[in-house]
Amino acid sequence: MELYREFLEWFKSRLDDEMPGMMVLYYLCAMYNIFITGTPPHPEGTPFPGGFFVEKVDGNYYCPVKDKQKDNKEAICKFCIAEQLDMS
Repeated sequence: MELYREFLEWFKSRLDDEMPGMMVLYYLCAMYNIFITGTPPHPEGTPFPGGFFVEKVDGNYYCPVKDKQKDNKEAICKFCIAEQLDMS
């Protein structure tokens, strides 16, 4: 519940008259995926640079860029249920 509240505060802080409607839709869909369906905002198979992609292994999701985005205030990665993909 605390993470959900944090997401709502984060989302609210980004809303303004100039935010395109598609971005609002993206954030709402991300919220639905994370907090309702328990899936990452980027679906399984989403490609990322370097030939990596979001993977699902034994019911757990793994993302190749999660740790690289953890300090990006614009990214929703800190709310995402995916774990960092071990790329070693």
